[in-house]
Amino acid sequence: MARVRVAFGYGRAHSISLRTPPPPHFNNIRSVSRLFASSSSSTHSTHTNESAPSSSSSSSSSSSSSFDFQLSAPFPPQGDQPGAIKACSDALKAGQTDVLLRGATGTGKTFCMAAILEKLNKPALVLCANKTLAAQLARELRFYLPNNRVEYFVSYYAYYRPEAFMPSQDTYIEKQSTIDKTLDALRHRATASLLDRRDVVVVSSVSCLYGLGMPDSYLNARLHLCVGDEVNAQDLLAKLNHIQYEDRSGLTQRKPLEQGQYEVNERRLRIWPPHEDTPLNIELSDDGFVKSVTTIPQDDDSTGEERAAAVIYPARHFVTQPEQLQAACEAIRQEMETQRRHFEKMFRFDVADRLEKRVSEDIERLRLDGFCPGMENYSRHLAGRKPGDAPATLVDYMAHAGEMRGGIEAAEQQQPTTPPNPRDWLLIVDESHVTVPQVGTMFAADRSRKHTLIEHGYRLPSALDNRPLRASEFWQRVPQTLYVSATPGDGEVARCKDAAVRLKRSGGPAAPFVDMVIRPTGVLDPIIDVVPKEGKYLETHLFETIRSRAAMGQRSLVTTLTQRDSEDLSELLKSRNINAEFLHCKKTAVERADVLSKLQNGEIDVVVGVNLLREGLDLPEVSFVGILDADKQGFLRSYRSLIQTVGRAARHIDGRAALYANKITPAMAEVLKETERRRKLQMAYNTRFGVIPRSTRNVGSSDSLFELRKEELERVAEMKRRMRGEDAEPYYQPGDVSSDSAQNNVVAISFDEETAGEHETTAPLDSPDAMTPEDRRRIAALRLAVTRLPQDAGVYTWRAEDGTVLYVGKANNLRSRCASYLRAAVRKDHYSLSPYERKTKAMMSHAVSLDHHVCPEGPAQALLTEWRMVEQLQPMYNVRLKDNKGAYPYIAVSTSDDLPQVFVSYRPSSSGRQAVFGPYMDYGAAKRLVSTINQVYQLRTTLFAHRYGDTQDLVSYRRDRIDGGTMLVLQGNVAQAAEQLRLRGENEAALQLEDDLAKVDMPTDDKLTPLGDVDIVAAKRAENCTAAIQIMQLRRGAVIGRLVHFVTSNGNDVDVDLPEAMRLVVESHYLRNGAAVPSAIVTAGYAVADAEELEMSLASKNDDGEGDDVQRPFRLIALTNEDLGEDEDMQAAAAMAVRNLEGVVEDRARSEERAHKALEDLRRVLKAGSRSIRRIEALDISHTGGSGTVGSCVTFVDGQPMPSYHRTFSLGDAPGGDDYLALKESVSRRLARRSGARNALPDVLLVDGGRGQLSAVLEEVDRAGLGEEIIVLALAKRMEEVFMRDDDSGEVSLVAGGSDADLNRPALLLLRHLRDEAHGYANSRHRRVRTKDMFGGLATATSAKQRKQKL
Repeated sequence: MARVRVAFGYGRAHSISLRTPPPPHFNNIRSVSRLFASSSSSTHSTHTNESAPSSSSSSSSSSSSSFDFQLSAPFPPQGDQPGAIKACSDALKAGQTDVLLRGATGTGKTFCMAAILEKLNKPALVLCANKTLAAQLARELRFYLPNNRVEYFVSYYAYYRPEAFMPSQDTYIEKQSTIDKTLDALRHRATASLLDRRDVVVVSSVSCLYGLGMPDSYLNARLHLCVGDEVNAQDLLAKLNHIQYEDRSGLTQRKPLEQGQYEVNERRLRIWPPHEDTPLNIELSDDGFVKSVTTIPQDDDSTGEERAAAVIYPARHFVTQPEQLQAACEAIRQEMETQRRHFEKMFRFDVADRLEKRVSEDIERLRLDGFCPGMENYSRHLAGRKPGDAPATLVDYMAHAGEMRGGIEAAEQQQPTTPPNPRDWLLIVDESHVTVPQVGTMFAADRSRKHTLIEHGYRLPSALDNRPLRASEFWQRVPQTLYVSATPGDGEVARCKDAAVRLKRSGGPAAPFVDMVIRPTGVLDPIIDVVPKEGKYLETHLFETIRSRAAMGQRSLVTTLTQRDSEDLSELLKSRNINAEFLHCKKTAVERADVLSKLQNGEIDVVVGVNLLREGLDLPEVSFVGILDADKQGFLRSYRSLIQTVGRAARHIDGRAALYANKITPAMAEVLKETERRRKLQMAYNTRFGVIPRSTRNVGSSDSLFELRKEELERVAEMKRRMRGEDAEPYYQPGDVSSDSAQNNVVAISFDEETAGEHETTAPLDSPDAMTPEDRRRIAALRLAVTRLPQDAGVYTWRAEDGTVLYVGKANNLRSRCASYLRAAVRKDHYSLSPYERKTKAMMSHAVSLDHHVCPEGPAQALLTEWRMVEQLQPMYNVRLKDNKGAYPYIAVSTSDDLPQVFVSYRPSSSGRQAVFGPYMDYGAAKRLVSTINQVYQLRTTLFAHRYGDTQDLVSYRRDRIDGGTMLVLQGNVAQAAEQLRLRGENEAALQLEDDLAKVDMPTDDKLTPLGDVDIVAAKRAENCTAAIQIMQLRRGAVIGRLVHFVTSNGNDVDVDLPEAMRLVVESHYLRNGAAVPSAIVTAGYAVADAEELEMSLASKNDDGEGDDVQRPFRLIALTNEDLGEDEDMQAAAAMAVRNLEGVVEDRARSEERAHKALEDLRRVLKAGSRSIRRIEALDISHTGGSGTVGSCVTFVDGQPMPSYHRTFSLGDAPGGDDYLALKESVSRRLARRSGARNALPDVLLVDGGRGQLSAVLEEVDRAGLGEEIIVLALAKRMEEVFMRDDDSGEVSLVAGGSDADLNRPALLLLRHLRDEAHGYANSRHRRVRTKDMFGGLATATSAKQRKQKL
């Protein structure tokens, strides 16, 4: 076996085998410390910080100072910095586990971090909220610590789309990613530095929570070659292949060497380790010794650097020894067999086959190459971890750096080593109020996606262990934490107080938190003005302030509450000749960087945003911050948000902020108080020491932060564009039917029992007792048919076994659209389905074949083809499926409003309050047209200005922009509308209107031939002496609404008189409730009772309802079963209405049966015995930060929702901060009303929550003396656990749920339906309250002013 002579320092040499790993650092700290000493100076000689001195010498004995942190700054600590540095350092040295550094913006928190690290002299991990802030912080720390290692560790993906399966579309999405080699190299630099040195600071995002590979495997796999060592070339190359370097020696096309690659030319090895900035050239002599090690320059202006040694770390962080790899492959195979048998027991043979095929291929690749795509999903087996064990992450590398600290110099000097301490490192959490919550969210999002992949056979269950750390696992691994924030969260404050108490008991110098208020620059906190929202305050204050600041070369920031408001305000500012741009999350990373860079460079004067202008943005040019609607309570106007936003102006000597508000909220009051406190301290300090304030300047670099990342961001955007432009191979390959062969023919792919077994469904099937084998084969055949459809626009048809057409629809992508129908077909959780999905499931229970017709001209032709086929075939499910959501989009103009708005709607109003235009070919076309109209006529800008007090354009708004502009465009008179714009001198707007509308397919009357405005009334007998009466509303051929009434007979066992029931429903709907009367009402199947009298009443209502003198004809048409009339269109519409109502009655019967089963199961769960369980009510609350609290109470009777019994409670702001108080108040109000059917006491009362919520509700129920009459339950979301008080013991206990077996039992489904209904009802009411609070007062004042002007 060949041997390599490896030098450890001067005058000493050892020999080790290339085929065995270096001595483990756990067992031989002395040898490894020598290895570190000899290699630390050469490992990173080409990528030290720019200001760091050269470290290319091969000196074996480094002084201890070379491994110590050394602070370098052009100024000494000033202001509060000396006290903060000392207090934090003393507390951490004394052993306090959590310390908080609370520093105002601009006080020099980053400088204090560097100074504290110098005092502690230990490795540190700095955790940041995102890549941008991490890049900024790394730049600043490198400026303060030029002689130490400051590394940057973030996700190395330039483009990343995770592996996923979408059951709704039955689509598997393969993982697609592009690794940014620069970011990957920075990650390798970080880990190599941690293993080689102790004076290391790693600035990281939450990427440090994800698996990285075992540190000891990474360390043991490295190669160390010194000049003069004896090397066997074949063993060396074999070792390089094992640590996953790519051999480029045999390539015919010469390309530049990349990181992670090597090539051999005779006796010369050229290799580029990922942690090096340049490739290395290792030359071997003829007799097998290392002759020289030099760097290879990347440009012609530099020369290579001679080195005494080369340290080569693995090309990837995941490194596995051969014997460990074989054991892992066997463990993977055993897990695959177990999972395959599991799927076969569930009759999911297709899923079992897929899993076996995919995993077997991966095992083969692992055995041959040591690597396979998606290798990280097998990390548990490769690392030898137990199920559920946490993966190795960057945090483990920090622990290894802590182990090496203190032993290096001692080992080099032949001195006894101190015991290794793996917890001797520091975590610094920057902007902790944002970063700490992120630590807890990574795990849940990752787990949800992988569960779906495992359920459908794309991954093994062990893939769940390739995950980020849980929050608890992360904090257990952290020895000490320094939290840094201007507005720390409550959790950080509590931890630090507890840690200080523990240290104080032991006699240490405890410091729960350290406060920094004084800035070294002497700049005071911004003056805050509270500006009333009166008159034209935007123009008189905000706009004038921005103009005056721009004239002085200063910049401004403005924050709004919504993204739409930020867009509208930026357009309004531009219309006032102010250079402005909006900024929110819908802009790409490149666009955001560009906007902020323009602000710094003076190309724009103001940026308008929502929530992106808060933490960590270093913008010294900003001197003014405006906050609109500062008095609206919620997250965006909380204390932390306000103080952070105001702080953006704290770096400028003329900093000022304006809070636009009509009242002082508690959050505003706290901000004003805190700012005033800080200003007094700052002014006193400046006066005492004679400090002259000066504006902050960027340290460390004159370049903008956004310029530093611009090249990277542009590279990312280019990669994304390139990947979007590639034709990705679809998971489902088309079969025998191609789009070319299907263009002029209707091709049917029917059920084939033989092929069904070979191509079973890939969607989740029901359990064997829920679907018969025939159903599974039928669904499998349909899914095979879907895989053979083209991905083109066209029309599809679902057919029943007897050839009956069930449904005709259009699609822009036939395969994707038809695959979506199979989702509901295999679902068993009835209550989790939407009404549309339930109807789809009913239809798919009859479908056995699928036809399609390709439309080469696109969606417009598909729409017309669909319309003609629906008219010809009259599918029974077309109305039933489309009435839940309008068939086609319309554009509506709210003409009855004082300020009409234009919007897209699927359900145009028939009340006459809107002008409706359409239908359009697709939603996108209608949306683009609305966007063009809003932009050309500045509708949204005017509405925004009006909301904020500017009414100067209201007269011209309706005359020029609505009646003389928008209405003309929507009526098809584009040329006339453009001419009107030119007459007003708006030539650019006219040109934009013509250009944009040329791309929109406008609707015309000859495209569709609808029936007109007709309501069809149908009747059907139901069970229990009831009748179902349906009113179906057709407008221009599209179903826009459907109302179903169930009428019960007055006598027992007496059927309802259907003609009389139809009359009662029609009178109630049109005459008493005031619904608009259409041009015709058709009664299908029966003639309504007293038809002549009813027709006269409806005709009179039709004439009087419009408010003008135009007489509109009205007809009441009876189409009986014997005579369906001569009008074929009317006849067909009536027949479809009857079939649709039959389906409604069937659905109701099935729903009642399910409800009965659920109630019986609930009785068993509650052990109710003979006790009545009919009426169940559910409670929930909704609020925003304790404000605008709303409680809801929904009622189910006999397992069915009773919307007329639902209610809400406005609880104000008092109990909102405490959910328990809000629940008690809701229960108290509900139980106070007990009279009448609507207020009857419930048999069961359900609350959303766990034991705590249940106890709160029980307390209120007992106070009302109803503890024995009402059963109170709590349903916890996390594990769907049902809690209830035991009648005998009085203890709260778990009675159902908490396991997978209980999740789909009927009682649990019913309770979840109740909980979700209550949650949605509370949220809906809360949104209305917030909207009214935000806009109601302004709208009321405006309407009153307009009424006064009219008078």
